[in-house]
Amino acid sequence: MPVPQIMQIHGIDQYINVDQKRLLEEVEYSSRFAMALFFEQGANLSLPWMAKYFFDGPCIRFVCADNVKRKDGRCLPAIVLHTSVPFGLRYLDTPLADVEPLILAHLAEILPDLPKATHVKCHKWRFSQVFKPVAESPGCLIVNRDPLLMLGGDAFTHSNMDGCLQSAISVSEALQDKYQL
Repeated sequence: MPVPQIMQIHGIDQYINVDQKRLLEEVEYSSRFAMALFFEQGANLSLPWMAKYFFDGPCIRFVCADNVKRKDGRCLPAIVLHTSVPFGLRYLDTPLADVEPLILAHLAEILPDLPKATHVKCHKWRFSQVFKPVAESPGCLIVNRDPLLMLGGDAFTHSNMDGCLQSAISVSEALQDKYQL
């Protein structure tokens, strides 16, 4: 759960001290949009790749032929895309109904031969990736010892799979220490 959402949990203030609150309030996330486009069964997406990053455009950063990635012929042809962080930040407070056509227009520019999707799902990803983790990246944060309340995740390390694993190890070590396992 992203730190800003943790801070909104009713009653959390009774467990978090002033210094911990300051650390948590300094965590920053990148924002972007994610979109899935579904096509009729048998539609030919004609993509020469399974997934590709686009670094030159102002909107779309990543596109993946999801059904190809899954290697399951029963799946509908589908594309999943992520926008760039600057695009996500620029349109973060814009209604999805206004952002979706912008993304689709950019997609049409980079993939002009794409067939018309039968269904489109656009998602505002407010807390996409940790941009600035908790200072000194402790792996986890014990906010209360009795009852034990710990916070962990990539906000306490760095934003990738290694960061998540590093945080899990930190949580595990803190539990072992607390319960003398």
